[in-house]
Amino acid sequence: MKSCKPGQEADSFNLEMILKFDIFSGVRKCIVSLLIVTLCGTLTGGQELPDGLRYRDVRKIVSNDSRALFKSAERSFRKGKYQLADQAYLGIIKKGEKFYGTWGRACVARQKEEFSATGKFYESALSLNDSLAEFLNDYVRFLLINARDWNLISKVAGRLYACMKSDEALLILINAATKLDQRPAASESLRNLIRQYPDEANVRVFYASLLRDSGQNKEAVDIAQKAVKLTIEPFQLKLLVMILAQEGYFIDGAQACEKLSDIAPRSAQTFEAWGFLEYQQGHYQNAVTHYRKALNRDYRLATLLTLARLNAFYLNEPAKAIYYAKAIQQLDRDNCDALYILAEVKRRQGDLTAALKYSVRQMELQPNHPQPYYYHGKLLLQKKDYASAVTYLETAVRYNPDIKRYRLVLAKAYAGAGMMDKARETYTNYLNEPLKDLWQEENMLTETPPQPR
Repeated sequence: MKSCKPGQEADSFNLEMILKFDIFSGVRKCIVSLLIVTLCGTLTGGQELPDGLRYRDVRKIVSNDSRALFKSAERSFRKGKYQLADQAYLGIIKKGEKFYGTWGRACVARQKEEFSATGKFYESALSLNDSLAEFLNDYVRFLLINARDWNLISKVAGRLYACMKSDEALLILINAATKLDQRPAASESLRNLIRQYPDEANVRVFYASLLRDSGQNKEAVDIAQKAVKLTIEPFQLKLLVMILAQEGYFIDGAQACEKLSDIAPRSAQTFEAWGFLEYQQGHYQNAVTHYRKALNRDYRLATLLTLARLNAFYLNEPAKAIYYAKAIQQLDRDNCDALYILAEVKRRQGDLTAALKYSVRQMELQPNHPQPYYYHGKLLLQKKDYASAVTYLETAVRYNPDIKRYRLVLAKAYAGAGMMDKARETYTNYLNEPLKDLWQEENMLTETPPQPR
């Protein structure tokens, strides 16, 4: 990432642009993506009980005289008859199955969106059984979406990890820490897990990712180097490659990639890891080669987006960038990143009419976000349509008046439209501060590779 010159004001919009469109600040993105996949794969549908509570799961565990009630509760739950389901679970509690009955009442209350009651039922169930993985899995997902109590989330996620030793508990712990601004507490939780389970590689992997996401880069590298020796999981190795390569530890990253190649020689994860390593070294064509191989193994929108960005911002291959952006639109017609790439490619080709067309669609899809209005206003400013530019730049400034750059560009548009008083009111020194590069934010999308270590 380019740094500000001494004395230069750091513009929050520049940081926003880099975070939004940087291809590979991706350790955090990778974790979030996996968490989304994990949640989508494990959360039950609106009319389904969670695993561990269904009749097929409990019939050999519970007492004979409660089985009919379990069947009735599940049948009522599926039909959306939650009052009947709740009555059945009350009957189950009276039959002596307090844990399962209380868990069932929590699920019913959740479906009825009675979240305060839901939380109380889950807490009661936890006091009765804190070692059933399916229950802990269900509970912690409820907490992640609905709760603000970090200590409770950490406790349940820790118990889930003790039961399963899985990535899911760690992913939820990290995401909750970010959501609740509890990263230092999460670091302590992960250090405790490392002490309890020194041979479990995934704790070290996710601890390293959290450290890097918190700006503790040297510590993250130290943990990552040790974790490479322990893990054999492809996703974890790819995550470690990202941590090491972003800090310039290319040899360590290559060793992780070689281990990944031995474990899963033709997997998408392997090709993505090699592609990321090549990118970080500035070998953009090699990176494209690996990402294309990854795409052939697993046709994913994220990989298409990476290829589109590489070709648009690093290799100056507009035709290929357009090809991949349009491929994204085949999967997600209104993907805003694809629209931005298409607009930016056309803008760089000098086709402002086409760029404006894509930019209009961006504004329609993100009506409450300032960046599309700012970008559209700049396109009109370059076209010397000052009066129209003012309309969109005013909207951007209204959404975020604290960004100095927004106000300077708006002042220049006012001046172009002959509205000098407005220009001076918006940006006092607009006459003496030149707009050296209208597209400086877009030019910052191309990163400089880190120094090798």
